[in-house]
Amino acid sequence: TERLTQLAVHSRQDIAQLQQQLQRDKDRVVACKAAVKLKKNELETHRNNKPELDVNDTIESLTAKLNEINGEILELGEKVGGLNFLLKNDATNKEKQHELIVESDRRKGIYQQWERLNNLIGDRTGKNFRTIALSYILENLIQSANYYMHTLSDRYTLNIQPGSAVINVVDAYQGYALRATSTISGGESFLVSLALALALSDIAQQLRVDMLFIDEGFGSLSGEPLQKAINTLRTLHNATGRQVGIISHIEELKERIPVQIQVNQEGNSSSSTVKVVSL
Repeated sequence: TERLTQLAVHSRQDIAQLQQQLQRDKDRVVACKAAVKLKKNELETHRNNKPELDVNDTIESLTAKLNEINGEILELGEKVGGLNFLLKNDATNKEKQHELIVESDRRKGIYQQWERLNNLIGDRTGKNFRTIALSYILENLIQSANYYMHTLSDRYTLNIQPGSAVINVVDAYQGYALRATSTISGGESFLVSLALALALSDIAQQLRVDMLFIDEGFGSLSGEPLQKAINTLRTLHNATGRQVGIISHIEELKERIPVQIQVNQEGNSSSSTVKVVSL
């Protein structure tokens, strides 16, 4: 009866609170048991893995070793930090290197352009450039000279020795062999010179070369070559209106030149007379 009287004092709310408190206490007990079990396992693992102690090991010696190991760990940490710093700088330098490579390639392209221009022009005097320019002019000259050469003779064609300004002739009568101009006869040499002179007068049209004088050379020609040379000069005059003056003592030319300036010596004296004759 006394016990029931004591219990009757508690309300349902009090009983619910006590039950909740009891459950919390049980949960704490379970957690503590789990923690104790974990610590027991750690202790067992430590006992199984703990290093063998020397008979001379003391708390002081072990503390000194521990401090030494902690110092090594700190030193290694500093080295790791330094290496990380170097790696960061390396990444930055690689990025800069890439930018420098791109800039180097750009400048190398510019350099190659200037180098090519330098190879073409040469030194500050422009010697190479003049050589190249003259080679183009000489090529045009030879093309024009060959046009006249083919009207003067079907045997020779002018040719430039590669890499130089040396003019050779291709001889059709000798299997199109390449010959130096010094190996051809005097009359043929005059025809080559005449073709080049006419070609030069064509190139120099901007300089208004309206008159062309030919001094001698016809004495080395006769027959058909002479007739072809005269016909070529006549054609030049008729086609371009250019005046051609021939200085010669060849009698055969007198019949072919319509307007003549004749210089005659008076007897054995040093005096001469000049007169213009139109045929």
